[in-house]
Amino acid sequence: MLRIAGATFTEVPAVPYKNPNNYVKYSGTEIWEQMNGKVDGFIYAIGTGGTLAGVGKYLKKRYPGVRIGMADLLGAAMYNYYSRGVLESSGNSISEGIGQGRVTTHLDRWGVSTREGGTVDFCNLNR
Repeated sequence: MLRIAGATFTEVPAVPYKNPNNYVKYSGTEIWEQMNGKVDGFIYAIGTGGTLAGVGKYLKKRYPGVRIGMADLLGAAMYNYYSRGVLESSGNSISEGIGQGRVTTHLDRWGVSTREGGTVDFCNLNR
């Protein structure tokens, strides 16, 4: 459907992250080029953290002032981790969080919050 709507895709092989052809190394480039280098912010759902961390890392290298935001449900484990530094689920939402209840290797180092040396500046737009 996306191709029918006119989207262009760059298909890359499923290879480990250390391989220069890993898909994470293409996501940020695509956004930067399609926006002609005019990117002030990027907000993404947490999932496994690969896209959030990869795009965040790339955009911060290109423009350190870019704001990177993580979206997850209020009370979900990753929401609590990014907003309060505590990895726990709370609340009684009928909808589950978007992704993880743990810090994956995708998030390790640069996919975590800026208070821990990562690229994520803020969590959610619930407020």
